[in-house]
Amino acid sequence: MPDAVVQARPSTAGSTVSRDTTAALRPDAKEEIWSTMLSSVSATKAIPLKNVFILGGGATGAQEFVESLMRVQGAEKKRARQRKHTQAPLTTELALGYTYLDIEEAEHEDILTRLGLYTLPAPAPSYEPILAQAVAASPIPDNLLLILLDWATPWTWLSEIRKWVRTLKRVTSRIRESDALAEEAMDKLMEDWEMRIRNYTENATATATSEAAVSDVSLPLSSGQFDDPLGLPLMVVCHNADKTESIAREANFKDEQFDFIQQYLRTVLLKHGAGLHYTTPFLTETTSALFNAIQSAFSLPTAAPTPKANVIARDAVIIPFGWDSWGKIRVLREGFDVEGVHAGWAVDLKEDSNDTEASAIEVYEDVIKDPKQASSAVLALGASDSITHCAAEQDFLTEQLKILEKKASESKEAPSSASQMSASSNFSYTNSALGPVSFNVGGIQVDADDVDERLRRLKDRKSIKPSSSDVTLDGIDGGKAQTEVLQNFFNSLLTKKANKPTTSGGSPSRSSSKDVPPRSSRSDTEAR
Repeated sequence: MPDAVVQARPSTAGSTVSRDTTAALRPDAKEEIWSTMLSSVSATKAIPLKNVFILGGGATGAQEFVESLMRVQGAEKKRARQRKHTQAPLTTELALGYTYLDIEEAEHEDILTRLGLYTLPAPAPSYEPILAQAVAASPIPDNLLLILLDWATPWTWLSEIRKWVRTLKRVTSRIRESDALAEEAMDKLMEDWEMRIRNYTENATATATSEAAVSDVSLPLSSGQFDDPLGLPLMVVCHNADKTESIAREANFKDEQFDFIQQYLRTVLLKHGAGLHYTTPFLTETTSALFNAIQSAFSLPTAAPTPKANVIARDAVIIPFGWDSWGKIRVLREGFDVEGVHAGWAVDLKEDSNDTEASAIEVYEDVIKDPKQASSAVLALGASDSITHCAAEQDFLTEQLKILEKKASESKEAPSSASQMSASSNFSYTNSALGPVSFNVGGIQVDADDVDERLRRLKDRKSIKPSSSDVTLDGIDGGKAQTEVLQNFFNSLLTKKANKPTTSGGSPSRSSSKDVPPRSSRSDTEAR
C-alpha cells in the first residue's frame, strides 16, 4: 500500500506539471503573464518625470545651457559610470531636442526624479504644433517653461520675450481647444500658482510652499502682479552673464543701463508671474540656484530652501517666483516708469497692434542700443566728424615717410650761417655761463676775461682795418680763426718764458706787437 502511494504521487505531480505547461503555452496566458509582470514593476519602480521646455538660445546656446546644468549635478559622470559608454549629445539642430537629467538621492544614489529637458531654438509658427503635442503628452502640472536669453545681445531681449509669449499663448490655446481635461488642468494649475505667489515666504522649502498654496489665509496680489497668466509656470534665464564686462566696454554701458535692463525685465515678467535668473557658466553657484528654483517650482522634496533674492550683483541676479513688486522695482533706481512699461507691454502683446507710441519695446530699444547699429546711424546722419577713424598702418607709415623726406630736403637747402654763428659765439657764451676763470700757463697767471677782451679788441681792429693775414675772424672760417689766435697767443707766452725769464715786475707781451697792442697784466699792477 505504501508502494502504491509512492507511485501515485509522481503520477499526480506529472499530470499537474503537464496541465500547467499546456496552459502556459497558450498565447493568451503568455500575454497575461508579461502584462502582470510589467504592471508590477512599473508600479514599484516608477520614476516621477518632470519636463522643462527650454525656449530660445539657438542651437549652440541651448546646448551650452543644458551642459551647464548637467555639470552642476554631475549627471554626465553618473551616466558614464552606469552605462560605461559616452552619452549621446543633445540634438538641438532639429525642431525639438530632448535629453534628461536624473535627480538622485545624496546618500543612496537612488533616482528620485527624472527631469526631461526639451529644447526649441526659435519661435517659428511651424514649431507650435510640435510644442503643443509635447506639452500635452505629460500631465499639465509636470511642465515648466523656460525662456533662454543671451547676454551677447541684450538689446533684443524684449522682442524675443514678446515672440515667445505670443507663441506660448497660441500653444496653450491649441491645447485648451483640443482637450477639455487639459484646459481644466491649466485653470487649476494657475489657481494654485496664484495662491503660491500670494503666500510667498522667503527661504521656504518646497513642502512649506506647497502647504502655503492651499492655506485659506493669503495676501492679495499687488499692482501689475500675475494679471496675465500663460497657463503654465514661466521662468526667464539670462545666460552668459560674464559678458556684461565686455558689453560695458564695447557699448559704453554704465550701471544705469544695467539697472534699466533689470527693471524692464522684472516689470514685464511680473505681469506673467515669472521668475528671473542671471547665470554664468563658470560660476556654479548661479546655476545651482537656478536648478534649485526649478525643483522648487515642481515642489520636489529634494529642493533646498527657495533661493534668496539678489538685485545687486550684476552677473547673479535672482528674482524668485512671487517675490517681486512694483515698489521693489522702483527702489533699484529712481525715475523708472513702472506703470508706463506695464501698460506698454500689454499693447505690445496684442497680435494686431501697430501703436509704436505706447510700445514698451520701442522705449527699451531706444535706450539699450546695439553699438554697431548706433555707429551706422551716426554715419548716416553725416556726423562722421565726431568719429575718429584709424588709418591703415601702411598708409600711415607712407605719410610719415613723405614728411621726413620733405624735412630732410629743407634742412639741406637752408643756409649754414646759423650754425656758424653758433660756433663763433660758443667761447664767449661758455665763459659768461661759467663766470670768471683763471688758469696758469708756464708759471704765468692768465685771466680768461682778459684773454676774451683782447680777442674782442683784435676783432674790432680787424673789422676797421683789413689785415693781410690769411686768417680772418669774419666769414666762413671765423671759428677756425679764433682757435688759431688763441694758439698763437699761448705759444707766444711759452716762447717768451723760454727765451727770457720773467720778473715780478715784468709783464707778458706778444712776440709781435703789430697784431696786439701792449697791455699791462695784473701782475704788473700788483707790483706797482
